[in-house]
Amino acid sequence: MKMKNKFFSLLTILFLSNIAVINAQDIAGSKDHDIIGRYPNSEIKYYYQKEYAELDLPQTVNEAKPGDLISAKGKHTSILYAAPQNVSPLEIFRNYENAIKKANGEIVFTCRGKYAPDGCDDYNKYYALSFFDANYYKKRYNNTDQYVLMNGSDDQAFLLALFEDATSKIYVEIGIDGDAFGAQAGIQLEIIEEVKMKDGLISATLFEEEMNKNGKIALYGILFETGKATLMDASKHELSLIVEYLKNHPTVNIYVVGHTDDTGSLDLNMELSEQRANAVVAYLTANGLSESRLRAEGVGPFAPVTTNESEKGRKLNRRVEIVKRL
Repeated sequence: MKMKNKFFSLLTILFLSNIAVINAQDIAGSKDHDIIGRYPNSEIKYYYQKEYAELDLPQTVNEAKPGDLISAKGKHTSILYAAPQNVSPLEIFRNYENAIKKANGEIVFTCRGKYAPDGCDDYNKYYALSFFDANYYKKRYNNTDQYVLMNGSDDQAFLLALFEDATSKIYVEIGIDGDAFGAQAGIQLEIIEEVKMKDGLISATLFEEEMNKNGKIALYGILFETGKATLMDASKHELSLIVEYLKNHPTVNIYVVGHTDDTGSLDLNMELSEQRANAVVAYLTANGLSESRLRAEGVGPFAPVTTNESEKGRKLNRRVEIVKRL
């Protein structure tokens, strides 16, 4: 996944003394996740990975109801660490929190301690889980994928973070419990990796979801001949999604916005981005959509989604966006 390279180096530097950390006390077959490393000198006590799972993630400190939860679906990794002796859960929590912020992750939700208004116990009550029973290392709770380390201790802490780019979402769920291993705190990482696009193409379902949720979607499968506004045949899949969406939503009007990277002349990029947006509008009108519902705009390099200093970044900045218009 492209996003891994983006965040791995920073989080590794913040957490690991060297990249190839393998603790002699780690259980067999376990390893750190590429996205986020271990707190220094921690040991892996439990490890689980599944290519696809569905987890409900909290957004509120109040007793969670189904509508309060984020439904995350994708590759799932679960790692339980025993922290070094006599390191406080608060220190561990702040280290992870700061590392995530420095890597431009979004902190979605946190709670600390046991009691309201900011404690984690109401979160516990929703799941009603007990993690340290006889089957703790043998199977996941009730044979489901839902799991996070929260044992009701006074110094417990919880954090949910999100890393997102144009191709993927990665949720990082961290539970810390000071009573997990006697003088050693427990650190539970739950990581769900959602892929937005496969082979550069999006689905009709994703198109609908993004438009409903965000009022816009960035399309990377609408391709043009180099330096021109001539649509390539490979663009037909995503162009057809626009047609399908607008025919299914006859009251929706849109902006078609062309974007370029920052190489070359600014004037040429502005002109090219508008020509490409107009080419998309021409395709849509030729396929039965009213021109009154469509407006083409070119913004050149003025709205990048990431850096233009690398080829990967420039590729992400070259795009067509469909934006709902009032």
